[in-house]
Amino acid sequence: MEQTLITGSLLHDLLRCDHRVALDLHSEDWGVGEAEVSDHPLWTGPVHEYEHIIQGLIAENPGSVDLRRVDPASRQARTLLAIDALAPVIVGGEIAADDLLGRPILLLQEDDGYVPGEVSSSDAITRVPSMFEGVTLALHCDILERNDLLAWPGGYLVGECSIGRVDLHKAVDDGNTTLLDGYADALESARDIIDDVVVTRSARAPECWMCHWRNLCGPDVKDRDDLTQLDTVDRGTRDALVGTFPTVARLAAADIEGFVRGSATDFSQIDAKRLRELHGLAVRFVESNPRIIGSRDALQRMPLGP
Repeated sequence: MEQTLITGSLLHDLLRCDHRVALDLHSEDWGVGEAEVSDHPLWTGPVHEYEHIIQGLIAENPGSVDLRRVDPASRQARTLLAIDALAPVIVGGEIAADDLLGRPILLLQEDDGYVPGEVSSSDAITRVPSMFEGVTLALHCDILERNDLLAWPGGYLVGECSIGRVDLHKAVDDGNTTLLDGYADALESARDIIDDVVVTRSARAPECWMCHWRNLCGPDVKDRDDLTQLDTVDRGTRDALVGTFPTVARLAAADIEGFVRGSATDFSQIDAKRLRELHGLAVRFVESNPRIIGSRDALQRMPLGP
């Protein structure tokens, strides 16, 4: 059986929707409709939007190598040759290690090693990297490190007029989560999904319109009365609540004050104000949707929290 390799595109899809990754890998029940999704997770527009930035780097660094038009079958070998030659900039290379496959837009030579780079359409110095960018950079750093080629644990965002250094160990939120933490979590989830040892759930999200599974997931979300039917409820919020409130109807019928602890609640990263807001959304949703059988008053009420 051919090994499934973990790529930047796979991790990008996973951060948006783990269920899509699971369906892509394990389901034969293809949905109707095609989605045009960029091959590179960070490039949301045509390549030519960034071409002048890439050409500027090449012009400023004699000896740079552009491998984007090289036969894909020989791209890894050509990348290693460019690395051996200490090419200052390698564009469109391919690197691999174990179950990881990386196609960094840029590899930048520093000291005796390399760091990955991503092209940014905005100010690369002042902008905080997104988790998508951080996970992609971390994947490429991981591969370089496994090949003893990593100069330092991070990379660069290269903008039109600036270059920003990205430290993977730097916290990106109030919980001190680092980009490296995000990568480690995504990598673990990806391997669990590939090994088919984890159950994922469909959800409703803004990006669903461009997914080729939308005609399969849409009805499933309604049939399960999934919490993501509620406005502002994303997968993270749903997953925090689903063990106690598996459906919108159950949330609407609950006495949520039993789960409130002052300004906090029994649910991770959901405070009392937010829980009451979600309960109100659920009540209004149930009352306005006749397809949910039974009125709110007829639904079984949840027990008080512990």
